[in-house]
This record gives sequence, C-alpha cells and structure tokens, in this order.
Amino acid sequence: MEEELNYEKIREILQKCRKKEVIDLPADFYKSARKYLESLQKEFAKERDVFSPKARALSDNINRVTQDIDEIYNLREGFVINAAIIRARGGEIEYTKNLSRDEKDLLNEIIGCLKKAKEKAFSNDDENEEKSSRDEVKREEKLLVILEDLPPFVSQDRKSYNLKKGDVVTLPTETAKILIKNKKAKEVE
Repeated sequence: MEEELNYEKIREILQKCRKKEVIDLPADFYKSARKYLESLQKEFAKERDVFSPKARALSDNINRVTQDIDEIYNLREGFVINAAIIRARGGEIEYTKNLSRDEKDLLNEIIGCLKKAKEKAFSNDDENEEKSSRDEVKREEKLLVILEDLPPFVSQDRKSYNLKKGDVVTLPTETAKILIKNKKAKEVE
C-alpha cells in the first residue's frame, strides 16, 4: 500500500523536480493529488467563518498545493519536451525510464510530430501539398465522452486540449485510442 499523499510529499517531489531530477512518480500521483486537494476543499467548506485562522490556513494550503501540483506537471512536461527533441534527433536520454505511462505516450507523440515536421521541411513542396491533401481525407476521428479530468495535452493534430470529466469531444483516432485504452474516455456510438 502506497503512503497517503500529503503536502510534505508534494513539496518533496516538487523540490526534486526543481533540481531537474526526473523521479519515478507514483502511478496514481495526479489522482491522489486531486483527492488530497478535494479533501482540503471539503474541510474548508465546513468552516463557518471563512476569516478564521483555521479557514485562512486551509485556504493558503489549497492555494499552495494547487500551485505546487501545477508546477510539478509543468516541470515534468518540460522534461518530456526536452527528451522528445533529443530522441527525435537520434540521441538517448536516461531519465525517460522514470516517466509515467501518460508522459511516455506524450513523449512518443511529440517525437512523431518532430520527425514528421523534419521530413516535411526536407521534402519536395509539391509532394507535401499532395500528401497533406491525402492525409486530410484519410484522417479519421472518434467522438468520445471524457471519464475524468485530464491534464492539458497536445494531440497529433497539433491542437491543445484541456478536457474535463463529462466533456464530449471529437479527437483524432490515434489520440482517441490512447484515451480509451487508458480508460480516460469512452467512445460515443
């Protein structure tokens, strides 16, 4: 059984990320962080006097935890982007073994985008236009309902998504497959 997430553990992870350490996060880190944040918010909601010292301390904790979780995500996102650039150029980087499954999926998507962009840049423009037209015709999409809040991401269609539980969205097939496989979304039929 994993130890319960608390503010000290979040700060410890953040400090390591700030030192450019790519640690192996618990598999359910973001889910646990969200639950911890929700527990703080519930505790705050129980306070009758929002100006009491306890309520102000809870409010401060909620703000700090939210900022720290966002910073952890952003720092790790930066690690993924840097690793993708190195890997797309043929290099190897050790820390990718400590990325979460979602981060590895993002890494592979970014690498694919970088390689496609390089191929496009160095190929014949007439071929690019023809291929682009064919790709647009071939591009398939799936209609999904999102099953839980997701961190922001960029899909292979190069669009940014910030999806929340219950959202109904049309996504490229490859992205849809990843979300369905990871039980983050369900196809609407």
